[in-house]
Amino acid sequence: GCSGVVAVGFIHMQARDAVQRHFGLWEGSPELRQVHGQIAEFLGGQYLARRAEQPTSQQALVELKQLLTRYPVHLRLSASDKHLSELSSLLCAGDGMAFCRLKCETGLFGELLNDCRRFALAVKERARAGRIGGGVDPQRVGDWSEFYQANAHVVRMFCAVQARAASC
Repeated sequence: GCSGVVAVGFIHMQARDAVQRHFGLWEGSPELRQVHGQIAEFLGGQYLARRAEQPTSQQALVELKQLLTRYPVHLRLSASDKHLSELSSLLCAGDGMAFCRLKCETGLFGELLNDCRRFALAVKERARAGRIGGGVDPQRVGDWSEFYQANAHVVRMFCAVQARAASC
């Protein structure tokens, strides 16, 4: 079954908890949000450097998938309005849909849906608290999230066709 996945998830959770305890980075703390921002900056540089490259090995594909998985999470969890704006650009057509297309092409469409859903919730929460900035429009974010959810069946077909074409 999936025992390897469970083991990796458990180990990741244990490592995260150990780091949080050691550095006193508790959920919601400003320090934790700052660390997420620093990680987002690093991953942003990696994304800009790798987004046009085609993975030439299985290892390169795994690294690209990890980058595409982690980057939006750290942007969303950062306290910076700049990072919120960057995430809006990635998920709401600001970069010409390159990030979304790359997530689809690497088999991460379900994750893209979760990124959009969580981002829309985070934007709503920040807007209610009066902490929204960076030119992020909560309505636009919500509209894009709904667009992806409503058209998931079409995008999944596109992803399948792209995958078949790439393997030919």
